[in-house]
Amino acid sequence: ATHNISAETNLVLYMPFDSASARELVANSSTYLLFHFNNDTGTGENASLFLDNSTQQNNGTCNTQGNSFTTGCPYFNESDAKLGRAALFFNGSVAINTTLIINVSQSALTLEAWVKPIGKVSSGNGNGIVGTGINDGGTPKQTGLEFAPDGTDRFGFTTDGDSFGGNINIALGQWYHVAGTWDGSVKRLYVNGVLDRSGTASQPNMNAKNSTMMIGALPKNLIYFNGTIDEVAIWNISLSSQIIA
Repeated sequence: ATHNISAETNLVLYMPFDSASARELVANSSTYLLFHFNNDTGTGENASLFLDNSTQQNNGTCNTQGNSFTTGCPYFNESDAKLGRAALFFNGSVAINTTLIINVSQSALTLEAWVKPIGKVSSGNGNGIVGTGINDGGTPKQTGLEFAPDGTDRFGFTTDGDSFGGNINIALGQWYHVAGTWDGSVKRLYVNGVLDRSGTASQPNMNAKNSTMMIGALPKNLIYFNGTIDEVAIWNISLSSQIIA
C-alpha cells in the first residue's frame, strides 16, 4: 500500500519507497532535507551542487569534510534512475556532504534510500550509503546505512558505531530499497520492504559533535559506496513495517 505523507508533521527527509506507485514529494514546512537528484539545471543544480528540494536549503556539495579528505563528485545518471529524471552514480571514491546537522536527541529514527551497488570498495568495513558521525577519541560515533558491513553482499544499519549486518543476500547491479528504523528501543533493517534483522539498541548518535550528513560514505571510516543512489530519506519517526512494506 502507498502511504500519503504530504501532511506529515514529523518529516525530516522523504524518500518514496513504493516503487510501483511512488511519486516525488512536494516539500512542506516540516521537510528538513529532500534530494530528488534530478539534475534540475533550471533551478541551479549542476555537476557539483546537489539541491535540497525543501525550504531549508541544506544543499549537497563535493567538498572536504573537516579538512581531513577531499573527494570528487558523483555524476548524474539520467539513463538509470529509480524514480524521477536522474540518480547519482558513485564510483567508490566520491561522496556528498550536506549542510544538514541534527543537533537534537532522537526518540525515533528512519533512514532509507534506493541503491544499486555494483561492487565493494572494502571487504572489511561497511561501504557508506547515508549517515553521520566521527571518531570520538578513537571511539566510533556514527549512525547510517551501509553496504557489505561484514564483507558480504548484504546491507547494514549502524547506530552509534554498533554495526548491524543483515541476512538477506544482495545481487550486484540490481536496485534495492534499504531502510533502517529505531523506535526508541529496537532497531530494524528492511530490504525491499521485508524485515531483514532486528535487535535492541541504545539511542543512535545523530548530532555526532556537529558532523554533517553524508551521502555515498560514512564519516567514521570513509569507505565509499560503489554504485547508484536515488531518493534518500531521513525521518525523525520510526516508520512501521506496514508503511515500509
